Amino acid sequence: MSPPNAQTPAKPGLSNKPVVYKDDNGNMQIDGMAALRELYGTFPKQGYTASDAEMLLFAEMIRAMGLNPALNEIILVPRRSNIARQGQSPQWITAAKPVVGYAVFLARADATGKLSGWKPEPILDEKTKALYAYKVTIWRKDWPDHPFEYTVLVAEIVGKGPMWQNRKQFMTMKTCIGQAFRLCFPAALSGMYLEEESESAAELIDTPAAPDAEQPAKPGLGTGRTAVEHKPGKPADAKVEKKEAVPAQPPRRVSIGTAEV
Repeated sequence: MSPPNAQTPAKPGLSNKPVVYKDDNGNMQIDGMAALRELYGTFPKQGYTASDAEMLLFAEMIRAMGLNPALNEIILVPRRSNIARQGQSPQWITAAKPVVGYAVFLARADATGKLSGWKPEPILDEKTKALYAYKVTIWRKDWPDHPFEYTVLVAEIVGKGPMWQNRKQFMTMKTCIGQAFRLCFPAALSGMYLEEESESAAELIDTPAAPDAEQPAKPGLGTGRTAVEHKPGKPADAKVEKKEAVPAQPPRRVSIGTAEV
């Protein structure tokens, strides 16, 4: 066994110098794109190696967001996506997408000094007791009277991979957390996406919404998604929650935990 402080032997072609590190000013720096690709952009199981463009995007996100891939704060994940239009034959492509750990979302939101608390709630179907939706409520210190509420329907986001089949509630919760926190703290989290989101909805990563843009509800959905507006007479960063109008839906009895709603 090597001594605790012994240097780890370098891989062939790689030096012992950290590939990603912070400089004297606290900014993330990268020592060599080839080494970065070797460590974080090569996927033998999938038979895929990230392209130059994908590695450049990954590197820029590391620098711009100050995230360290060695700590799993940001990683590249290869995903297959069908880019064919509806009605056309499937056309699959593989691309490596940068995704962020959900603990980063919580830490970044907390670092703003505006996070007061948050609460995730599973919503169960009243008859079957199966998971129907997930709701996340976030309290911001600058919105004391207007908590931010966000709900996702399981049918909209569920993926087909083994993790979704075996841990549907956990995966749905993390997806809801990612979408809710990104909308509630756009300045801190814009451009960051969770791995669960890339598995359930590839188009969400390909077409990120602009910061502070309102997210209109899809026609026919009554999920009560929230938008944010500036209230006259208050500073620009003093925001209140406004419920979007949604089309009427047939009555459906569901429960949150054991309480009926």
